[in-house]
Amino acid sequence: MNATGTHRFLGPLSLDVSWDCRWRGLSEFKGCGVQLCLHGVWGREIFESSPGEFGIWISLGNRIAWTTEGQNWRRECGLSLGEPQSGR
Repeated sequence: MNATGTHRFLGPLSLDVSWDCRWRGLSEFKGCGVQLCLHGVWGREIFESSPGEFGIWISLGNRIAWTTEGQNWRRECGLSLGEPQSGR
């Protein structure tokens, strides 16, 4: 509460967390990982605040993402994935 007796809120809280990992079934793991964005989205190169939006991005790494192996993995992984994006 401030001096006039009114409340001030900050928010909504935005969160951008990423983990590096090795995806089962891929021969290489450099650049592989998962990114979770709450109240934001992953733009072309940066996290962008977007209240009410959330998303999970999966990275296969630059070396393998656009190869036949990467395309096969995306098709066979069993996850409901959106369109591939280039970037981070």
